[in-house]
Amino acid sequence: MFSRWGEFAYQHRRVIPLVVVAVIILLYLTFGMRLSDRMSQEGWDDPNSDSTTAAAIEARTFGRDNNGDVILLFTAETGTIDESPEFGHIQEYLTNLLANHPDQIDHITSYFDKRVDRLISQDKRTAFAAIALKGDGDQTLKDFRAIKVQLAGAGRMFPGVSTQIAGATAVADALDEGMSQDISRAEFYALPAVALLLLVVFGSLVAACMPLIVGGLSIVGSLGVLSILAGFTQVNVFAHSVVTLLGLGLAIDYGLFMVSRFREELNRGGGQDVRTAVRRATGTAGKTVVFSAAMVAVALSGLLVFPQAFLKSVAYGAISAVGLAAVLSVTMLPALFSLLGHNIDKFMVRRPRWAGVTGMVAHTLGRGRQSGQAGQRSAGGRGRSRSYSHSRTAVAAPAAASKGSKKLSETWWYRLPNWSMQHAVWVTCAIVGGLMLLALPIGDVEFGGINETYLPPTNQVRTAQSTFDREFPEFRTEPIKLVVTNADNDQLVQVYQQAAQVEGLTGRFTPTSATKDGITVLSAGIVDRAHNQSVVDQLRAIEPPPGVKVYVGGTPALEIESIEALFDKLPLMSFYIVLATFVLMALVFGSLVLPAKAVIMTLLGMGATIGLLTWMFVDGVGANLFGFTPGPLMSPVLVLIMAIIYGLSTDYEVFLVSRMVEAREHRAATDVAIKFGTAHTGGIISAAAIIMIVVCGAFGFSDIVMMKYIAFGMIFALLFDATIIRMMLVPAVMHLLQDDNWWAPPWVKSAAGALGHRVSRNQGQGQGQGRGRGQAGLPKRAPRPQPQPPRAAQPRQPARPVRRPRTNIPEPDSRASVRMERDRASSSNQPSNQHPRREETIELATGSLPPQRFDKPRTTNPSTHRHFSPTTGRNTKQVPFTELLKRLESED
Repeated sequence: MFSRWGEFAYQHRRVIPLVVVAVIILLYLTFGMRLSDRMSQEGWDDPNSDSTTAAAIEARTFGRDNNGDVILLFTAETGTIDESPEFGHIQEYLTNLLANHPDQIDHITSYFDKRVDRLISQDKRTAFAAIALKGDGDQTLKDFRAIKVQLAGAGRMFPGVSTQIAGATAVADALDEGMSQDISRAEFYALPAVALLLLVVFGSLVAACMPLIVGGLSIVGSLGVLSILAGFTQVNVFAHSVVTLLGLGLAIDYGLFMVSRFREELNRGGGQDVRTAVRRATGTAGKTVVFSAAMVAVALSGLLVFPQAFLKSVAYGAISAVGLAAVLSVTMLPALFSLLGHNIDKFMVRRPRWAGVTGMVAHTLGRGRQSGQAGQRSAGGRGRSRSYSHSRTAVAAPAAASKGSKKLSETWWYRLPNWSMQHAVWVTCAIVGGLMLLALPIGDVEFGGINETYLPPTNQVRTAQSTFDREFPEFRTEPIKLVVTNADNDQLVQVYQQAAQVEGLTGRFTPTSATKDGITVLSAGIVDRAHNQSVVDQLRAIEPPPGVKVYVGGTPALEIESIEALFDKLPLMSFYIVLATFVLMALVFGSLVLPAKAVIMTLLGMGATIGLLTWMFVDGVGANLFGFTPGPLMSPVLVLIMAIIYGLSTDYEVFLVSRMVEAREHRAATDVAIKFGTAHTGGIISAAAIIMIVVCGAFGFSDIVMMKYIAFGMIFALLFDATIIRMMLVPAVMHLLQDDNWWAPPWVKSAAGALGHRVSRNQGQGQGQGRGRGQAGLPKRAPRPQPQPPRAAQPRQPARPVRRPRTNIPEPDSRASVRMERDRASSSNQPSNQHPRREETIELATGSLPPQRFDKPRTTNPSTHRHFSPTTGRNTKQVPFTELLKRLESED
């Protein structure tokens, strides 16, 4: 299906880019430009909780409690505020402020009107004015921004008196501004850095621009998609930053994989035509990109099980951004590939050094000499026969592959997995133990709600809010409330007496207003946020009189019940994500063992990541360095980062193991398939991880602790996943499992085959090849060069007995024997059934062979290896490494 789509993209290569760009621009102009007006600051709480019900009853009966929307603090620099000559000017300023903004301000309560002692600090230096806004919900923020300029100007109007702005709405506005700055910072710093990295990876300016085109279109398109979603559901302002982070990072990653595979296909076997390269790149990398995006989307869709509108809006936006990135990668890029062709390597900053499959990896890693030239020298060297001279491709492809395979064994992404496989037990135990050790700090994690501490310590609004909470603790903007319904005076007294016994309050409960319609609201402050849970639990234990209902409300109760709702749904989310991704990976890999392994390793990496985040953001390690205040984490943000980490981990797992499965489809042994997959994807996965880390790093310098938490969580997860897990733990565990990696029932194999995966029926039974060449699902071999007419038949000589060399004769060098054997094969006119690189193949897989290997009589066909399968109990035919490369080079 994907190959056919690649053919379609080639045939319509001029139309597709125009249509895609036109749709994205139209989407942005029609909807995206209005996104800022459609986003919401709400959605953090559980709409089904008692605290939400209490807030709704209070708002319906008495109106919204708007006394703490905006707080203006006036502090005398010398003396007391009463003695300041600006006292009267301040009172006049507040009166004019109310008169000039009748549509935004409901009323103002200040010390300067009636000099109420509760509205001035104990040292008499600081007094405040509480500005109640008229708006409700998101309109409150708009009302504040309408008077924000005039409020900020108050600091310059009263000499000798400093002015500060605090309040819940002011804090929300500061958070919103910080998120907007994060997006601008990411676009300004991350994109140029990513462009430079892509130029280093590809070495070509044109090739480096391809992923950037996808990333840019993804950002613009995601804004339009978010705006459309905001018309149907509540979209939190925080979703904008998350969507930009994921959309930009994954779009560039997907573009990186697509461009790498296209260049690989374009230079395969001495050079292919553009049409074939586009079709094969889309059929392989395009399919992997789509299934990888599906994994990430499934992980993010787990957020939909939670009741909070914030998580739902982030899930909708992030899924849309990931889907858009995948769609652009498999539509826009194949069409651009078709238009560019070999010009994709234009404007090279360094000469290309690839030829064939392995040459692309060698080029990406910046190692080795030009494989194509080496292959041509090998084919055109001494003793080349006429039988090979009729087809340059037939000669160059295997030669380049052979040379490339040798270079491949010298790369870091071959040596590290190979070393891990040689020490599989120790590597597995060490890495698993280390990851579990890093996860230990999870036990110290604490949860809380959003407040001014999420702003940087130097933020003016945060400083003002901290001053207000310190000087006026009974007027904190986070009071705890009791909403009592259907209670007479005696019953209300009973409730009040029980509430007065609660510990941890700044004072007794007081009614916010007179009883109305049988509803009374009592309010009090909490001394320390760390004791919110204890206070709420004590209030929940109040036994109301018969017929009376008591609701515990206020910000502390909203936060606690939101946390409880998250943990109630967390098992359901975990089960859904694990099951859904397991099924998808089983269909992609054609195995049940590989998905189980992937899930376990992903959970290990996630645990280590959350442990480090707890150590950093709760315990405070690095707080001064990165400019944040340690404290409780927002539970919705923790759940969000868990979904993101799980999606990214399965994303890279698909890219890595899919290449191993591709090797198995070409009858490679398990160990060869592992090395083939890690060597071919290690460089690209590492480059993709570095690019993603750069994007996350731009958000890591955010002024908002929430964004720092997500950015550092992704950075830690990427470092674990792209290094020790994918390059060490995966090869070690798969080496220990051997052919059991590929086990699956026949119906799973059939389902995977129905999706276009060429899965051999015998793979799951411990065999490395099919039963015959005509078996469905295996590629046909490329036609071999036609041999020259044979010489006259020579009488067959009897086999001479093989003797061991005398001890005084040195053993033959294995590499010299390889060269001699290759020279004999190339100088003979008879087509040889002997694999010309057999000894080097074994050397690549196992190291140097013992010399006596060459003295043993060969009783089997030397063109293949024999591998004993513990599953079937019989010898099975396995394809060596270089033969695997030949098949990939010559496959139609």
